[in-house]
Amino acid sequence: MRTSIDAFCLSPNGRTRSSIYIDLPKQCPNCSVAYMDNPLTVYLSSNNNQPGIEFAYAMFFCPHCGECFYITYVNDIGLPVENSFSISQQYPIQHAKTPFSDSINHLSPQFVKIYNQAEEAQSQNLTEICGLGYRKALEFLIKDFAISNNPDSVAEIESSNLSQCISKYIDSERIKSLAKAAAWLGNDESHYLKKHSDYNLDDLKIFIDTTVAFIQYELNYQSALDLLSDPK
Repeated sequence: MRTSIDAFCLSPNGRTRSSIYIDLPKQCPNCSVAYMDNPLTVYLSSNNNQPGIEFAYAMFFCPHCGECFYITYVNDIGLPVENSFSISQQYPIQHAKTPFSDSINHLSPQFVKIYNQAEEAQSQNLTEICGLGYRKALEFLIKDFAISNNPDSVAEIESSNLSQCISKYIDSERIKSLAKAAAWLGNDESHYLKKHSDYNLDDLKIFIDTTVAFIQYELNYQSALDLLSDPK
């Protein structure tokens, strides 16, 4: 929805206010609830390095979550209506988080937290650091899964490196192979030279996501065994 709003002019061109048209956001980037209110304030500024280009900076308040968010607009010269501005950037940047099951959240809440943070970094195009986050998330997932199956070896699992943990404490050959492949690609993200240059960040995520899927199968299978061992 496009609406007319008065903006305060920051550029020293003699104007103090100007009426402009802006697109209202459809939802709050903080809580994802539908949003159609006008902004609290809008400021207008020209770009000295780009004649004819103007920017509008708007602050919004979401009554649902009680948080503010910000939108940068740029004037849209191609539109027939004068002083029309389209959304250029939005803060905070909204990104979709991968949902995980209750059992994965219970098994390794730190894995879920780190994985989602790595996703956020990737959504902001921080591709040189998000791989390290995915690698760290993998280690928490594997060690928490190993601890759940080997409760008498907590100290040994916690102090072992990821490769040792996979080899010694993961029984499923499929999980072991997937986790090892993901660990290799994750380690590449921290090295100056990559050993597996034919693979990329997408492959790392595929291996981790598939590892999660097979761990989920194991958890579901154990839950079924628990039910069968104690029939009502």
